[in-house]
Amino acid sequence: MNAKKHSWVDYLACLIFGAVIMPLYYFGRNYPHFFVMDLLVSVVFFAGIYVVCFFGVRLFLKENEEKVFVLYCFWGAFWFLYPIARMFLPFFYNRLFFHYRWFLMVVSFIVFLVMLVLLRRRLKRITFLIEFFGKFVWVLFVFLLFQACKALFLYHCFREEIHANVEGVKVKDDYPNIYHILLDAHPSREGFEQLGGDLKPFYRELEHLGFITYARSKSVYSDTLQSVSAMWHMDAGLYSSLEDSVVLKTLRRAYAFRMYGSDAILRIVYPESVNMRIYRVPWSLLSFLGYRSVFRPVYALLAWCFLKPSAIKSHRFVFRSLQNGRRLYGSSGNFFYGHILSPHTPFVYSKGFNFTVGAPFHNDSERLEASTYYGEEYRSLLRNEVDAIDNLALKTIKEILREYSESGSLKPIIILHSDHGSMRETGYIGKHPLVAIDTCFGNLFAVYMPQEWKKMRKI
Repeated sequence: MNAKKHSWVDYLACLIFGAVIMPLYYFGRNYPHFFVMDLLVSVVFFAGIYVVCFFGVRLFLKENEEKVFVLYCFWGAFWFLYPIARMFLPFFYNRLFFHYRWFLMVVSFIVFLVMLVLLRRRLKRITFLIEFFGKFVWVLFVFLLFQACKALFLYHCFREEIHANVEGVKVKDDYPNIYHILLDAHPSREGFEQLGGDLKPFYRELEHLGFITYARSKSVYSDTLQSVSAMWHMDAGLYSSLEDSVVLKTLRRAYAFRMYGSDAILRIVYPESVNMRIYRVPWSLLSFLGYRSVFRPVYALLAWCFLKPSAIKSHRFVFRSLQNGRRLYGSSGNFFYGHILSPHTPFVYSKGFNFTVGAPFHNDSERLEASTYYGEEYRSLLRNEVDAIDNLALKTIKEILREYSESGSLKPIIILHSDHGSMRETGYIGKHPLVAIDTCFGNLFAVYMPQEWKKMRKI
């Protein structure tokens, strides 16, 4: 009886390891951007995978110790194989995990079998490992639960102080707030026309609000990391970080930073030192899976049901944060920056399910096939995405300007910008009619400058 009870404690520890530890870790680190409901739904989803695996191993193994050991091995590979490969095999992990994923699955399965055969002859060693790791999991679970409760408590008890914090910067009262809104992969007016879209009404609306627009603007690079870094350094050099950039150094002398991102993938671009508050779509946890491409049908179903609304919520989080900036932090001396991963894929504003949402869009090695990437369906989805995100951006900008106008505050400077165009396959320039300088490098660029500041502009 005691042995049976003990085995269920082991199974429960394995369940916590597989379904609770990672979601709880990200919740504690990112609350309030990772909500309680996100945590609960994530746990339920991964618990469902655990249940399937639990009944699966019961069909092939008899001893409880062997079952628990195999489950621990599965969850270890499930969560940590991909990031470990990225860390130690940066030049090979894409080829290993995506081009040869089924071969890797077979090799891993054989390795697990060999380990099991070797260890089952030494059942005491398996029991020792399970007991040791079970205790470790329980300790880690209590620690992470404490961290999550601490994050909840501190945020709700000191919410006003958190919003009032200016990060120790002595702001200049006569320096207007600056808003920089970056819509990732938004095309220029001319680039969008080549893809069958029309941005003239959007540009006219911006000009009506007082923006200076640049229909033929082009980015230096067609990749986010290089393009954003070059923007902050204000030259065409090849940089891989914002650190030591002239913009960062200049703004830090007189401005408090309020920076927001709509997806955790943007952490690749922005260093920790800029204090960017990232909205973590909970389903991006799947991007850490070692065999995420093998689980593509599961990923597609999950994306269809949950990723679309989560992504839309993340975009609205950035716009809402920008919109509340003046009310929370004052009318001067603040630099508000928002990077929204739209109209970049996945396209989430079209009705129903589409192939860009179901694809594992985080990895570059599984780009869409050329026939799909350049087809009419893709361009139709892109047009819907551009239209939807433009409407959200216009609504946010109007609210920002209205609040400053009604309060009589010093008017802000607003930069509406994108890092590159919609097409990124620059190797096909000149080989395909849709891949051109304007479609790859043509980017959105518009500036709102108060009348009293226009005499100082150099654009």
